[in-house]
Amino acid sequence: MGRSTTPTFVARTTDQTGTHVVAWNFKTYGKPTDAKAEAFRTKLNESFQPGGVNEHCLTREGAIIHTSKVEVVRQANNEIVAQATMPTFEAA
Repeated sequence: MGRSTTPTFVARTTDQTGTHVVAWNFKTYGKPTDAKAEAFRTKLNESFQPGGVNEHCLTREGAIIHTSKVEVVRQANNEIVAQATMPTFEAA
């Protein structure tokens, strides 16, 4: 069997359905920064739009999911190392 490892960083995302935790992907996003957390939030929101890879979530939730906040957390000490929050008047 394979070996399991604990990711160094996780991204806690907040949307209208609650808070969700996913591993921070170093290969895609690199070292966590506020700018990279914003890029992650933007890409995640694009994935929920019609034609996106997470479009199937529309039928389950009944509305387009829109991530309003991302916090990248170091799991060893629960320290927030990067964060991004939706601008006040961002269109969903």
